[in-house]
Amino acid sequence: MNKLIAPAGLLMVVAMFALVNNGNQARQLSFQPDSEIHHRKLQGTYDTSVSAMPAAYANVANVWDTISATDQPVFWYLSKCGGATFSTIVAKCLGVVQCSSKGDSSGKEIPAAPSVQVVTHDDDQGKYLNINPVNAAGMSMIGSENVVANRLADIIITPRVHDAGGIMSSTNAGRFMVMLRHPVKREVDMFYYRQAATWDPNFDAQLATMSINDYVDSEKMLDNFMTRSLLNLDQSAIIKAEDVAAAKAILRQKFIVGIFEWYDASISRFEKYLGWWDQYSVESDAVVNQCHYDEVKLHNHDAGSHPDVPAGGTTWNKFIIRSWADVELYAYAKHLYSSQSSLFM
Repeated sequence: MNKLIAPAGLLMVVAMFALVNNGNQARQLSFQPDSEIHHRKLQGTYDTSVSAMPAAYANVANVWDTISATDQPVFWYLSKCGGATFSTIVAKCLGVVQCSSKGDSSGKEIPAAPSVQVVTHDDDQGKYLNINPVNAAGMSMIGSENVVANRLADIIITPRVHDAGGIMSSTNAGRFMVMLRHPVKREVDMFYYRQAATWDPNFDAQLATMSINDYVDSEKMLDNFMTRSLLNLDQSAIIKAEDVAAAKAILRQKFIVGIFEWYDASISRFEKYLGWWDQYSVESDAVVNQCHYDEVKLHNHDAGSHPDVPAGGTTWNKFIIRSWADVELYAYAKHLYSSQSSLFM
């Protein structure tokens, strides 16, 4: 088993403590993830052994491989895991071109030729391709229009992670990232959101009459969504221990992992992985740095305003049982987050 060895005594510290001059006063930059809580379990090494992968990941780079200018960054979007804030940060604060769901909701008319172009969104003045990678048609269009080969998007943000692997190539390898959250907390947030979000395609009027306890006992809940998505398993498939092992291997080998509860530090890790941290001077440019802080603060990644589901209670335990595979995968992802710090030494 091959290992990457981190220099002795080093911790993965996100250096966000530069001082800038503001009139006659020096002030500390605002985007400063607390390092201590994120790195107390640092292992200092990373397992670089190669496991067998589903065919869809054949052209997704291993996280420890040297990044090439021809690689295609992809962010696996999971609802209620801070993906929308990440999309806004890279659009508004960094100004990179992204292919995400915002690309076809900008209010701009999409011309017939050329079929792919960059549009500016009215909300954040971000630059987006006029392709929606949330649905199968959008993912197919990314392939048919050679978006990856022609480097038309600096990053693709999509929930269709399995499909995203299929549009990469040996010439343009995928660079995959994901922000993960405790499965029960995510599922609870999704339930209350889908009860009320009449504007969203995920709105379900039947949920409006359900209690959270009814929901966890019903077929409305899609259990083990992360594991199923990584392995392209539908709801009828019975998740087995070997499926969880395969999902863990995919995360370890193919994904830079962020943790929702450690949001600021996770965002900075993604940016460092892609070289954007230095390219866009996130630490030293006061405007870019403040933009990060403002967006994270604005979107508030604490618990939602809905009723709490106490950990260890009856309803919580029902979620744990139904989402057992994702709970195990999430615990492993937190270990990965710690050990992946050695890749950034």
